[in-house]
Amino acid sequence: MEKDDLDGVLAIERASFPTPWSENMFIEEIHSSLCCDLVAEQNGRLAGYISFIVIPGEIQLRNIAVRE
Repeated sequence: MEKDDLDGVLAIERASFPTPWSENMFIEEIHSSLCCDLVAEQNGRLAGYISFIVIPGEIQLRNIAVRE
């Protein structure tokens, strides 16, 4: 995930959750060395995203959503 992905990520986020993350929350995730943020594309269009943290012995899922 990069800052250029945020418009698509935020559209999916707002359509998926009653209390969506803000743009600033995603920016903090992108800049955090602890967080892993990935996007999936289908036919050149953002299809979904995932945010997680890798902790020794586990993965903590922070956020995930896909386009309808």
